[in-house]
Amino acid sequence: MLPSSALRILLSALCALLLRTAAAQPSWQQLYSGPRPQSCIKALRQPDGGFLLVGEELLKQASSSQPAPRRLLLVRTDARGRQLWEQRLDVPGFPHIFVRAASQNGRGDLLLGLVNSPLATDFGSPNLLVALTPRGPIRWTRDFSGSSRRIVDLAPDDSHQGFVVALSDRGMAASLLYLQADGTQRQLLPLDFGMPVVRSVINTLLPQPGGVLVGASGYTSLSATSAVAKVIFVSDDGVRGAETVLPGSYIGPTKLLALGGNDFLAYDGHLHRLSLGVSGVQWSRDLFTPDGNVLSPEQWAASPSGEVLLSGFTVRNSHIITHYLALLNPNGTIQQLEASNQPAVTNLDATGRGSVASVLPGDAPGSFFLAGDVTEGLFLRLGSFAELELGAPTALAAWPNPVTDDELLTVTNSYATTHPLYLYDLSGHQVACWPAVAGGTAQLSLRGLRPGAYLLVGTNGQGKTGRMHLFKR
Repeated sequence: MLPSSALRILLSALCALLLRTAAAQPSWQQLYSGPRPQSCIKALRQPDGGFLLVGEELLKQASSSQPAPRRLLLVRTDARGRQLWEQRLDVPGFPHIFVRAASQNGRGDLLLGLVNSPLATDFGSPNLLVALTPRGPIRWTRDFSGSSRRIVDLAPDDSHQGFVVALSDRGMAASLLYLQADGTQRQLLPLDFGMPVVRSVINTLLPQPGGVLVGASGYTSLSATSAVAKVIFVSDDGVRGAETVLPGSYIGPTKLLALGGNDFLAYDGHLHRLSLGVSGVQWSRDLFTPDGNVLSPEQWAASPSGEVLLSGFTVRNSHIITHYLALLNPNGTIQQLEASNQPAVTNLDATGRGSVASVLPGDAPGSFFLAGDVTEGLFLRLGSFAELELGAPTALAAWPNPVTDDELLTVTNSYATTHPLYLYDLSGHQVACWPAVAGGTAQLSLRGLRPGAYLLVGTNGQGKTGRMHLFKR
């Protein structure tokens, strides 16, 4: 059935805008499904512009008295998110694992921090290091279960082709463990807090050229209820460098973000912008959602234009956790969306599905990569704040857009499985038709069609007709 004459007029009027938008800011989403439930822990950008998704896969439960085992899952993509390969690995001797940290050095070696627990829970600090190459077998493991030390965070040590491991000893003493690529210990460096403290804690690491930025807390007495919070640079050789003290901190900096040059964001219950080595901070702010709850960042990234996209959470009534996606201005305030004049904050739990594992800056101003998992598997998506969403879309959606002859257009949800999909040109002529598919995902080829703007039309399981503008390169 052809679109209405009014729709043809609308398509013609929007054609020029569509061409400009598609060329300036392409967006896409890819979904990576498997036979078993999967979760994504981190997305790592690769030298060729592609991605390595690090996660875990839940295996079949052998006994009702034992939790289901898990194995490592790696998915490698190209720069447009198209899957190149996937790897599944069991960790010998450790069937019940939860991946909690991942780092990759300049050689491509991976180091993972795992919680090895027979309990059906992912709580607790990582106690197991696992090193591997993305396509190869596990090279070595190091188990901290028999010691008082626990893994806090990981970072690459590219000066020595190894890794830096932040360790906590019962929350009383913090240290940096420098490892060679083969797992050999290069040095164990107790944290030099720069002042007398009875207890020190490393909360997070941020990789930097030639070293790491350490978010640390120091307590001057065992009964102290607030911390002296610092951001400290430590070189790959273990030399302590510039630092900045954060004002009025209770927990110390748990998240750090590089903004370019010598400027960083630090979150310790408040959001601070600082210049490393400069006394004091440029500004401090509290982050609030529109309903007045404090927003705590979990993952964040800064775009080339200075905007910051963060995924975070609020806690209400001490136990109700809600996850959000928010877009910040360079001054730390939440942006207002031009189209609606509403705060750029989205409730990610509105559909009850999906979680964010990583936020990475896109190559164009205002664009970001979002990686995580939904019920169907792992996902990777590129777009602006308005284009990034989780879960299966309720409206007709397809990606990549724009699409080329060498790419398949992906359509998910009931628009792909209950009725045929139709493609029309701007004159209203049907140029392609695809039957409904089983399995929830349709892969459509536009090979041979002329470059230009098109309209994709489909009907979902509730009988609702959806339309989406496409651009063929």
